[in-house]
Amino acid sequence: MRRWATPLLATMLALVASAAIGQWKMVRKFVQPEVEIVEETKSFLILRHPEIKALVVLSLETGGEADIQGELEQERGGNPYRVWVATENFWNDPDRPKAIWGRFFRVEFLKILRPPSERDRG
Repeated sequence: MRRWATPLLATMLALVASAAIGQWKMVRKFVQPEVEIVEETKSFLILRHPEIKALVVLSLETGGEADIQGELEQERGGNPYRVWVATENFWNDPDRPKAIWGRFFRVEFLKILRPPSERDRG
């Protein structure tokens, strides 16, 4: 009985770890090569550029600390997809003007960000 328990546990842990990393796979392909991934968990991806002191926080959960938040949307009869919403932190932080965001991400990612909607603002 114990002979199969260890491989099963190792497989389950590997699947959980790969799922957490896999969620950020699409975002990582738009991150500039020089940007460092400070932390990557199931819920957060935190980025730092070597020349910029500010961090960029991406979140899959609603949170006030996130600069960019991923929301799931689903159209009738379709599969859910993630829409990236630029939070108020992203647009309004005077220490991080919009001009620096291109240093973190390639232009294609910036084009798919949308500003906060009225629903997001309250």
